[in-house]
Amino acid sequence: MLHVDVIVVGAGPAGAVAAQRLAASGVQVALLDQATFPRDKPCGDGVMAEGLTVLERSGLAAWLTQFQVMEMLRLTSPDGQVLDIDLRIPDEPIGRLIPRRRLDARLAQTAVEAGVHLMEGLRVRQVRLQAAAPLEVVANGFTLTAQIVILADGSHAPITHSLGLVRERPELLAIRQYLVGDG
Repeated sequence: MLHVDVIVVGAGPAGAVAAQRLAASGVQVALLDQATFPRDKPCGDGVMAEGLTVLERSGLAAWLTQFQVMEMLRLTSPDGQVLDIDLRIPDEPIGRLIPRRRLDARLAQTAVEAGVHLMEGLRVRQVRLQAAAPLEVVANGFTLTAQIVILADGSHAPITHSLGLVRERPELLAIRQYLVGDG
């Protein structure tokens, strides 16, 4: 059994940044994810300005500059009509294209560098809510305890849903395609 101050379930951008910030302030944090890094997801390559600000505050400003600034958004309707939206604005990128595989791996690494105990390949099976702390998280037969549990278990939120904290599943679809050309 491992005891820490905070357990974060889900090492995607929200969970990894939360864990990193807590550890940087001296909190003992365990960050759990069912995948191992680097891992890929079919969504999230476009990081908008607000997200870039969060990443910069996490110490990744120099790392971000290697990724392409978004310049154009193209929307195509089912009947073939195309709408191009110019995203270029002076002095500030509206966003950058950061492959999710690289983003998640770098955020997990940043969390570990801050002192987070990253536990990969652990599928959380249960969060035991008790009248008094500590709370218990069971993953792959292993039990962790903490005063606080942060659920950052993604858009479908299986753990959050199982606890009754989310009533409906989101209607989401993610599609990604990389094009290579003369652009």
